[in-house]
Amino acid sequence: MFCPADEGPWIGDAALGLVESGGLDGLTVKLLADELDYAVGALYRYFPSKSALVGELQRHVVGRLDELHHDQREHCRRLAGRGAPPPPGSAPMVPFAAAAALYLHYAAASPGAFGLLALSLANPRRRLRLLRGQPGVD
Repeated sequence: MFCPADEGPWIGDAALGLVESGGLDGLTVKLLADELDYAVGALYRYFPSKSALVGELQRHVVGRLDELHHDQREHCRRLAGRGAPPPPGSAPMVPFAAAAALYLHYAAASPGAFGLLALSLANPRRRLRLLRGQPGVD
């Protein structure tokens, strides 16, 4: 996810797992280190703080949602191309319908990741930092 190549995706996957099971409060550096069988200090090589880790998780979730949205839009376009033609003027609604369906599915399928997304959207300063590629939360 966002770890050096020699470490693989373990840190991010483990962190998201902790968020999925216990919410943002369930993600602590100590619990993450225990989950990975790392020394607590080892995690600070990759993330200077919990805020930096959460920022990276948020950026990952936003990127993943963007990928899923693209896939969903393509799926809707393929479905629209089959069978009867869509009603006149409905083509511009395909991206919105895809986004709505994805939003509902993502919230149900990945509540922890969805919560991180909601957290980043709830505070515009966080969202702006994510768009600029700057990790961290307030």
